[in-house]
Amino acid sequence: MTAVRLIGLLAAGWSASVLAAGPLPLRVTADRVILRASAHPEGEIVGQVMAGDVLATPDLLTTQSWVRVAAPPSVDLWVYAELVRDGRIAVNKVQVRGGPGIQFARVGELERDAPVAARGTVGDWTRIAPPEGCHLWIYRDFVAPILPPPTAAVSEKSDKSDESDKSDLSDKSEPVGAPSGAAPAATNTAVAWASAGAGPLRAGAAAPPAPLPAVDAAAGGVPARD
Repeated sequence: MTAVRLIGLLAAGWSASVLAAGPLPLRVTADRVILRASAHPEGEIVGQVMAGDVLATPDLLTTQSWVRVAAPPSVDLWVYAELVRDGRIAVNKVQVRGGPGIQFARVGELERDAPVAARGTVGDWTRIAPPEGCHLWIYRDFVAPILPPPTAAVSEKSDKSDESDKSDLSDKSEPVGAPSGAAPAATNTAVAWASAGAGPLRAGAAAPPAPLPAVDAAAGGVPARD
């Protein structure tokens, strides 16, 4: 992708991570958006798409205002009828066009024996379903990339966060060997004391001084946070 194309997509709010992913699906964001044979406001109209339709950009080939997309199944493309026999291309190479005539723009090509799904004939031309490798252009402001779901790494991080929360809760439980029926305040003080490196509080021993107000004893001696 050239620098101009990349800058254009970034300016439109497409993140660098999305662009780096390569080919991706696009969702149409408006109704009756025109698909053209070339990246120009006066390019040949080949079809249109509606809001919510999904297109695919095979290579993120763009201009400042246009994105190239694979021709969707909803549009009709055309080949010269005499070059199709028994549902296959009968010559070495055939131009696929956006309309029934050589005056229409070429949007792809097919090689000998390529299968063709005919949809009817108009004069000397056969209407076909878009074969693979045929591309059209759509105005970039009317599509948005469909982002992939969160990766497994995000889920793993969330699981570790849950385990950390449970660990914090376990710090608040009564330490082993504490006198039965000890007051919660004494238990918390013992935890804070042991966390400070003074060793466990023995049964019957005098409780150490209370921690400073800026330290949350219940959290294991970790400084309090807003």
